[in-house]
Amino acid sequence: MVNPNNLSGSKREFAEYFLKEVNDNRYGKDLAQKYKDNDDIRYYRVPLTVGGSMWQVNSAMETLKFKLKGLLPKEIKERAKDKIYNLLSETSESERNVLNNAQWEMTTKFDGGEDEVNRLRLLKEKPEGYFEHDLEKLLLMHMHAYESKRAMDNVLPILRAGQVFQVFSKLS
Repeated sequence: MVNPNNLSGSKREFAEYFLKEVNDNRYGKDLAQKYKDNDDIRYYRVPLTVGGSMWQVNSAMETLKFKLKGLLPKEIKERAKDKIYNLLSETSESERNVLNNAQWEMTTKFDGGEDEVNRLRLLKEKPEGYFEHDLEKLLLMHMHAYESKRAMDNVLPILRAGQVFQVFSKLS
């Protein structure tokens, strides 16, 4: 959590800028301003994403254990089972999504940490060193992710129309 009220000088200025940019991307300007005016905790949350400098944190062993957990036979078996199920099903996952009217909107690597329940689960399950701690780097990553999302959200409806056409031309 970043609270500029606990800071002074240039650190406070950067924290205020960081929160404004991140929350305008997350919630839109109006809702972000409402959260700020009401001193809502959501306004002060740092976005969650995997850190590039996680080996520099004291919890390197915890991070290593977490990374190696994905290599356990049980984990590998579950991932393989999911892939085989998708290969053997009559319609592909993308065709099922089109037929089920799946929402076509780009997600960002920050979306997983926005939901309250998921955020708490991530913070509990992952070691501290798993997340990015450098606010400057985090701000740049966040701005890039949301700018890419805005650009792709303009293109995805066109792609969806093409995919719907392709699925329905197979059915007829």
